[in-house]
Amino acid sequence: MAKRTLDHLCRTYYKESAYVQECVLRRVEEMRAQLGYCEAPPLERLLIDQVLVCYLNLYVLEINTAGKLCESHTTEAGLYWDRRLTGAQRRFTRACETLTRIRKLSRSIPLLQVNIATEGGQQVNLAQ
Repeated sequence: MAKRTLDHLCRTYYKESAYVQECVLRRVEEMRAQLGYCEAPPLERLLIDQVLVCYLNLYVLEINTAGKLCESHTTEAGLYWDRRLTGAQRRFTRACETLTRIRKLSRSIPLLQVNIATEGGQQVNLAQ
């Protein structure tokens, strides 16, 4: 679903230039690799996809907002574009924070714990 969403965003907003579409999609794929998509467990993969969708949506809105606000516009139109941009920024930040939080949680929980009783009855816990 995320791949289709990214393709749709790219085709919709960069329909004038196939070259720009290709550049944007390559950047998204590069970011996917940098975020460790191939090595990530399934939950992290979903979150990485969400970060990428939010990233592309944010920067498309950045471009649109800059264009709209450079033109003559009403106060209501300016506020509308500002709210849209603020919402996209919030979604991107939240997606990044969620990915970071899940990664931190998944790496701090031991996958395997072995309890070993030593001489004298003392128990030693080993986490792998």
